[in-house]
Amino acid sequence: MPLIGTRTTASKSAEYHSAEPLDPAAWIPLTELALEGFGHADTIDARVANLRHELADEILFDDIGRACVARSVAREMFADRAQKQRDAADREATRRAERKANDPVASMRRRIQALQARGTTGDPLLDVKGGELEEDWARAAHTRDEMNREMNSGALIYHPIRERNQ
Repeated sequence: MPLIGTRTTASKSAEYHSAEPLDPAAWIPLTELALEGFGHADTIDARVANLRHELADEILFDDIGRACVARSVAREMFADRAQKQRDAADREATRRAERKANDPVASMRRRIQALQARGTTGDPLLDVKGGELEEDWARAAHTRDEMNREMNSGALIYHPIRERNQ
């Protein structure tokens, strides 16, 4: 059997039917909901005013005149907020996963790592000439070492002009 009490709104008094006890200790004051972050405003008073407007049909007044809502209404508000937070977290996780999958820097990094694993650079000219470049660097290092030895020995340094293929 539903319990019956009096609900007073700004315009009239009405009979209130509820399956919950009409014990004011079981009601949740709007100020408490405002402190929990409900209501769209910057100050607590403005949040309470916003909640009064949004929940006008659900407001009950306790024995000392505070505007309250039934615990079931508050429970539903908390559940809705938790669901919105979960949905926002899911959207953020999806957005991050899409961003990570479509990240051009990560894609380029994977491509370079694959080329390095194969021992290529990805540039066709450098890949073909790679062996020749290494030989040229080795030849230049050998010539440098010879010149250093000659200079350190104190001997007269004379380098004839050589053909390129020598």
